[in-house]
Amino acid sequence: AGDVFFINEQLTHLHRVVLDPGFLTGFHLNRGGGVLAVLQGSLYHIGWPAPWTVIGSEHNVSGNYYSLIEWNGDQYLLTSSGIYRGEDGDSGARFTRLPGSTDAPFHLLPLDNKRALLAESKRLAMVENGVVKPYSKDIIYPRGFFRSAHHANRAFLATAFGLRMSDLRGGITPHSARDVVGH
Repeated sequence: AGDVFFINEQLTHLHRVVLDPGFLTGFHLNRGGGVLAVLQGSLYHIGWPAPWTVIGSEHNVSGNYYSLIEWNGDQYLLTSSGIYRGEDGDSGARFTRLPGSTDAPFHLLPLDNKRALLAESKRLAMVENGVVKPYSKDIIYPRGFFRSAHHANRAFLATAFGLRMSDLRGGITPHSARDVVGH
């Protein structure tokens, strides 16, 4: 039948979307551009090639890209050369490097509308009102933050040495994190 199936990685859940009660009979290039998907009771035109835009140095971004995180309605691109805030302009997407961003950030944990913890390559930093500031002196090689599923005020920090846990009530301090697993 003309169905599309979405299956999770563990192969334990299947979601079926019915496009057409008939069979998929083929794909063909369309003379006017794109691809035609021929189903028993329908003909779908799929625009191809789809319009792609590559974000790179012409958009003020450099380095290796690690992740894109949404916070306060803005998009933040984390790269080996720092953290960039995305801006949509008349000429398309542009990115601006946050002041104080000098190290490779791996992850961002929003604390509120003005502050977020930043896991840089060696230490923790704080993004406050759009500026990156040093936050911890300890070299811990932070890699990622994970909020607790069971405690709203608890977060975990994965490091190169193990896992740390922090209580977020009253603000996080670099020394409030205690090792859970590791050294």
